[in-house]
Amino acid sequence: MVGLDSGNSHVRITENLWLFLFGCQSACRSSTKPTEETPTGGDMSKIRVFVAFACVVSLLATVAISCQQGKKYGKLYFKEYQPKNADEAAIINVLNQYQAAYRSHDIQKFLSLFDKNGTYMSNTFGPHLPIASQRCQDLIKDDFRGSVNWYDPVITVSGDKAVVKVLVEHFFFLTDNTFTLVRKDKDWLVLDAGWANGRSKSD
Repeated sequence: MVGLDSGNSHVRITENLWLFLFGCQSACRSSTKPTEETPTGGDMSKIRVFVAFACVVSLLATVAISCQQGKKYGKLYFKEYQPKNADEAAIINVLNQYQAAYRSHDIQKFLSLFDKNGTYMSNTFGPHLPIASQRCQDLIKDDFRGSVNWYDPVITVSGDKAVVKVLVEHFFFLTDNTFTLVRKDKDWLVLDAGWANGRSKSD
């Protein structure tokens, strides 16, 4: 549900694009070297057209993603939020660790931020699942590839329970995410992480 920094994404996308284009160029060159098994004439032309088409499609997809990532979908980035008190500061710290573990694909660190009875709702599988279940942990690993930015946090603290609502930007869509946290001794832990209202970025 949460993840990559947009600037780092641009770098990785650009690097991958250049690697892909280099591979296309190499494929074109190798396909022109005559061998006993190499097609000739019309077949060679079809191969070159196909490789060129694949390069163009990849370029257009990369440009589209880059343009989307340059847009700000909320008023305030999560990292810009100024906590109003010590509880909010502690909660923000937990969710910053949540994001860091998500970005680094550190499943053990990620799980350590949850209460032992915590639940999690995957981007790709609807129900809230127990965080301790293997099914849930497998889905979390899949989700690690998912999101870009968090925006506009709204934090409500009531005793030893807190609810945090954020707008989450994924590569191709947006969701409204809700985190429920509980205070255990002096530490805040995630009790539930879920989302709703998935929608296209173009809506």
